[in-house]
Amino acid sequence: MKKSVVLISILIIGIFLSGCAPKETVENVTQQTGKAYIGGSKGLELSFVSNAPPDEVYALEENQETNPNTFDISVRVANVGEEDVAAEDMIVKLTGIDPGSFDKVADDFKETIPVESLEKTRMSVGEVIPGTYDFVDFTNLAYKYEVAGEYPAVVRASACYKYKTYATSKICVLEDFFGRGGASTLCKANEAKSVENSGAPVHIEAVQEQVSGKDGISIAFTVKQAGDNNDNIFKVISKDSEDACDGKKTENVNKVGVKVMLGNEELADCSGVNDEGIASLSPSTNSAEIRCRKVWSAADSRIDSEVPLKIELSYDYSQYVDKEIKVKQIGT
Repeated sequence: MKKSVVLISILIIGIFLSGCAPKETVENVTQQTGKAYIGGSKGLELSFVSNAPPDEVYALEENQETNPNTFDISVRVANVGEEDVAAEDMIVKLTGIDPGSFDKVADDFKETIPVESLEKTRMSVGEVIPGTYDFVDFTNLAYKYEVAGEYPAVVRASACYKYKTYATSKICVLEDFFGRGGASTLCKANEAKSVENSGAPVHIEAVQEQVSGKDGISIAFTVKQAGDNNDNIFKVISKDSEDACDGKKTENVNKVGVKVMLGNEELADCSGVNDEGIASLSPSTNSAEIRCRKVWSAADSRIDSEVPLKIELSYDYSQYVDKEIKVKQIGT
């Protein structure tokens, strides 16, 4: 009888404890392990503020010396990616309309953000904290000529800014690459690797590790534009330069800086980049193939392990937003 009471008590306690213990759901596991980045294929996001510019603007009236019908153009610039953008690394330009016709000079159509920087989107305690935004304003425009009826014009706001992409993966390092055919119970050296990218308009794709000799490996990957096909990529230069994001300067077009780190070591033996570490993207595919090699000396000690692979891309990025307006005479 005593044994039965003890057994029943143990069962009751066991049921009680199992009911009180937290359940490890798939969601909980994801929160514990986490992701390296939030991800996404955008850096900045541009949009015109409502009614700035307005849909219709009025031209100079007959017998007027100056046009009192002024208007503003205001561009909202939001950082939706995962890299901070300093004011000095960004410029917003207006094109599509002639500055002189709107009583301005060329330099009036170039501005940067009025704050020190636009902060990146970030993760905090499991929650996504949106990046910051601000406004670039072009004020007191007025069409200084008369027009017959009306004519349409497209206002384009273009942003040129420095941005970076961060990508991570894991590479299999083996004590004996040949002894087990490039594989162990821990990892495989001859296979495609998964990769995570930070939120940015240029990504790393198709990471592939391959054994290269008894003491070496090669790591291949693709640098590819992930943003809108109408956007453009350039070599990083000062935004004070007229050459910044200038498509006519072909030597700067489709150029991306590439830095590859295996653990704490920067890999310098890479094909697909020049001596400055710059890769040239193919204009037909908006991509470049990179292959890096790592060779250990016989004296190097290594054990079976997975080593972090970190790739950093740096570039200038150009994108735009358009709005059509109508220039018309009052009363038409």
